[in-house]
Amino acid sequence: MGYRNKPLIIVIAIAVLLVGLMVFFPGSGKLDGPGGIVGNLVSGATGVFEGIGSFFGNLFSAVFHPNALNEENAALKEQIAIYEFRINGMSELEKENERLKEMLGYIEQAPEYDYIIGRVIMKDPGYWFDVFDINIGRNQGVEEGDAVITPQGLCGRVLSAGGNYSTVVAIIDSRVSVSAVVERTRDNGIVKGGMQLSDESGLCSMSFLPLDADLQVGDRVVTNGLGGIFPKGLFVGVIKEVSAGSEKQVIIEPAVDFLHIEEVMVVKEKTGETGAAN
Repeated sequence: MGYRNKPLIIVIAIAVLLVGLMVFFPGSGKLDGPGGIVGNLVSGATGVFEGIGSFFGNLFSAVFHPNALNEENAALKEQIAIYEFRINGMSELEKENERLKEMLGYIEQAPEYDYIIGRVIMKDPGYWFDVFDINIGRNQGVEEGDAVITPQGLCGRVLSAGGNYSTVVAIIDSRVSVSAVVERTRDNGIVKGGMQLSDESGLCSMSFLPLDADLQVGDRVVTNGLGGIFPKGLFVGVIKEVSAGSEKQVIIEPAVDFLHIEEVMVVKEKTGETGAAN
C-alpha cells in the first residue's frame, strides 16, 4: 500500500490491539472461556466501550478530518469574543447610565437653572481636559460664555459654539478667571487657572484676598455670581495650600477631575428670568 493508506493501517492496527486487550486479562497470557469473557464485559463493558468509542471518534476525526478540530476551535473562540464584546458593551452602558443618573440628581437639587447635557467628543493633546469639544452647540441652545459644569462642580466655560458642537475651556486653563468666595469666611477673590506650558499640576490659584482672611486648608470655594459670567453657588474646589507673604494667595484643588471627563452640563438661565437667585 502507498503512503495515502498509512493512516488507515495505523487505525486498524490500534483497533486490533485494543480488542485483544479486552479479551485477555492483563498478565494472564491465555484466553478466557466464554463465561469469563461475559463476566469481564458485564463488570466493565460500559466504561471500556465509552472509552473506545470516544477514542476512535477523536482518532478518525484527527486522521481523516484534520481541519475539523481547528475549525471548531476557531468557531468557539469567535463565540467567546462576541460574548466578551457584548459584556464589555453592557458594562460601558451601565457606567454611562450611572453618570447620567448623577447628573439628573444634580439637576433635581438645583432647579433654578436650565441644563443642556453634552458628551465630550474631542480634546486637546495632553493629560488634562483643559480644552475639549462637546457634541452640543447653538442648535441645542449653547452660547459662547455659558458656564459648563459636572455633578462634581464648575468645569469651565464655552469658548466658542458651532451649530452642533462647542469648544470648552476649563478653569485650570490660564485664560480662565472665576470670581469666587470662600464659603466659610465669605472672603472674595479671583480663581485663576494655572495650566501653562511649564505647569501641568491641574491646580488653580486664588488671589486678591484680604490679608487678614482666616483661611484654612480644606475650606470650600464657590462662585459668587459677580461679573455675570458664572452663576452663583457653583462649587469650584477646596483650599489645598495657603501661602504667607505681602499678598495672601492660596492654591485651589478643583472639584472636577480634569483627567477624566465624559459628559458635562451647560448651565442656562431659566427662560424668562434675568438672573440667578441671590
